[in-house]
Amino acid sequence: MIAVKSDTPRKRRVLFLLTIPITLALGYVLLAWSKIMLENKIALLTPPREIVSEEDFIRWSSHPISKRISIEHNGEKITLLDIGTQRLFASGPTVYFFKEGKIYDWVFDYNDSKSEILGIDYSDRPFYKNQ
Repeated sequence: MIAVKSDTPRKRRVLFLLTIPITLALGYVLLAWSKIMLENKIALLTPPREIVSEEDFIRWSSHPISKRISIEHNGEKITLLDIGTQRLFASGPTVYFFKEGKIYDWVFDYNDSKSEILGIDYSDRPFYKNQ
């Protein structure tokens, strides 16, 4: 027969109560680290002010362009350059928008973007259907 000390439930309770703050602290550290990594990634993908044209962007970008889409909207040529997803759980690619060959805007995650660039509603994502 194995003898069990009477203070075992108390040790378990203390261990359980210590586990909670340790788990919360580790979660906070991981969350802070992921936020810093995301901010660094966004900073690396943000084109500097010297990047004005599409050619400048292609020379500057270290990422291959996976899709290039040109449309005409209100008489203006709009080009979208897709460099693919740039994070593990991204719902869409990083896309750069050019208006008449000049950089206009960019979005880190195309599917999460709520902006309406150039007054075009991108909510239905027509550029990525069946392509």
